[in-house]
Amino acid sequence: MNFKQEYISEWVQDDAYEKAELLWLWYDYQTEIYDRSLWGQRPAPDDETMVILTSPEARGLSNKNALKYRRLLLQVASCFNISDEILHNTKNNSYRNKSRMSKRIEDYLYLEKLGEFDFIKEITK
Repeated sequence: MNFKQEYISEWVQDDAYEKAELLWLWYDYQTEIYDRSLWGQRPAPDDETMVILTSPEARGLSNKNALKYRRLLLQVASCFNISDEILHNTKNNSYRNKSRMSKRIEDYLYLEKLGEFDFIKEITK
């Protein structure tokens, strides 16, 4: 399955871009689910399916968690020779910036069932 073809209707033949797209989806899922487990949250103004943390303590915990997953994302990217440029381009793609968090979570769960994130699990276990 090609992530961009399936979800953005764009064709990408490069495996590095495909893996980078999946890495960002994995990162978004992990950080959002963690943030939802914290106290002092409210819906984001532009996407009510995403939370914004209002407590300074919760924001601190969220930032630590995000840094942990960012390091893991970079570790996996390095193992697959995914360049910083590709990571930057896929981080700022239209799917990630325009889709609702509920859609990204739904996509993550579907793709996880298909084993699309196994390459990440192999590196981060």
